[in-house]
Amino acid sequence: MMMWPLYNSYSQKEETKKEKPLSNLNLEPQEMQTKSCSNNYISTSLKTFPKTQDLDLQAKLPLSVTIQPFAERKKEMKNNQDIPVINYGKENFVRCECGGYLNPFVQPNFMSFHYTCPLCGTTSNFPEWWINSNSQSGYQGNNMELNKRVEFSDSVIEFQANSKYQNRQTSDPIYFFLIEISEYTINNNLVALMCKSIKKWIKSKLIDKEASNSQSIKVGIICFHSVVDAILIKKKSKRPEIITLGDLTDYFVPCPTKSCIVKIKTHYKSIYSALQLIPEIYKKKINHQPIKQSKDQQSTSESCLSFALQISFGFLNSVGGKLICLIANRPNLSKGMLRNRENQELVGSKEESTLLNPEKDSIHGQFWKQIAKKFSKYYISVSLFLFPFQYLDIATFAQLTHYTAGELFVYDNLSLQTAHKLRSFQRQLTQLLNREDCWEAIIRTRISYGFSIKQYFTDCLISNDDLLYVPNISPDYSLNIQLQIHSKEIISNYLFIQTVVV
Repeated sequence: MMMWPLYNSYSQKEETKKEKPLSNLNLEPQEMQTKSCSNNYISTSLKTFPKTQDLDLQAKLPLSVTIQPFAERKKEMKNNQDIPVINYGKENFVRCECGGYLNPFVQPNFMSFHYTCPLCGTTSNFPEWWINSNSQSGYQGNNMELNKRVEFSDSVIEFQANSKYQNRQTSDPIYFFLIEISEYTINNNLVALMCKSIKKWIKSKLIDKEASNSQSIKVGIICFHSVVDAILIKKKSKRPEIITLGDLTDYFVPCPTKSCIVKIKTHYKSIYSALQLIPEIYKKKINHQPIKQSKDQQSTSESCLSFALQISFGFLNSVGGKLICLIANRPNLSKGMLRNRENQELVGSKEESTLLNPEKDSIHGQFWKQIAKKFSKYYISVSLFLFPFQYLDIATFAQLTHYTAGELFVYDNLSLQTAHKLRSFQRQLTQLLNREDCWEAIIRTRISYGFSIKQYFTDCLISNDDLLYVPNISPDYSLNIQLQIHSKEIISNYLFIQTVVV
């Protein structure tokens, strides 16, 4: 929760025509800074916002807010204390009619047990169970100490939600790896390096037993080239079982999800063995892999990436998770095959910008947007590691990360600074796997009366004006909101913003 002062262009008489409780809310600058959250979480384009539409038009300045929900706190803020945790048990959250949660800027009246919401100005009663709540909910149970509760003292709070706020049962963290097997990825040791990084990450997670989710992590692996190979990892098996799907027109999941996605705690030996053998197995096969010659005389392997994504979706749609892809070739098989749109004649012309936009003209081009939205709907985040040695149509690929809150890494032309780029790939993959993420999240941002959200700028699927479905939120994830003034007269002297991640 954060607040900013509003600059008023009306006279004092016009300002006091209509009085509400919020118009009497006057805070000292130091008190305002103390009660507001750190700028690491919420920052704005202006320190003071206009209070009227006329002043907004005259200023011609963008009214925007940048929100980073899981930003790490600076040491000098809040004395580096941990975020307080509140558990209401089976009860619902204490909320206003507008949906706002309790925060340090509400105006409580502990004599009559009601409060005024800073977002809408509505007066609501405190629930009886909240007033008499015991220590199991994190309180002292003393009415004289209601004003000391963390809802009124800290702007960043973690609420432990009950089953009422869950769309489905919480599943274990799942990391699903989609690895392209081609002459380029094998000969440049990309497959071997990725397998090595995954093994190192699994080993660190098994050692770090203090981590809350390290023992429940699950992994799955699919390799693809001209066909799709699902890697089945069986317990106490020294060699993985490979199911090959060669008919790209017949989409089906070849085995139950639990056969392809396994826990690292119980299957770590088999996972190690599989990751050790994958580069060796496919290095022998790649010599017999048919090579296709492209129009620009560059050798390119056949790639059924789109079909592999569909198979991956079949494994993950019931559990969600993070899909991490290693890609070097443009998909040229099955639905979703992409053509080479590179056209030197358009360079310098008005139509040059079309080369930077996703392909939408053909059915194959529309496939990528459709499957990206499908992934987001089922809380599957997609991150791509691209190694283009020729035209790859990254603009179309980027839709996978854009709609699923994933990340896109590009390492072009490995012939230059090869060692440096491979180290960067290994470092960024390790960082992606090791960081603490929030899974299957919904973000809702509420603005105080007089302002509204005009537009969102972020990587996720936006359902309506204030609800964002984010499959995966990392500490690096952020969103930008453009605000607008929709009321001719704003009674409050401050702008309040509250963001909730569920």
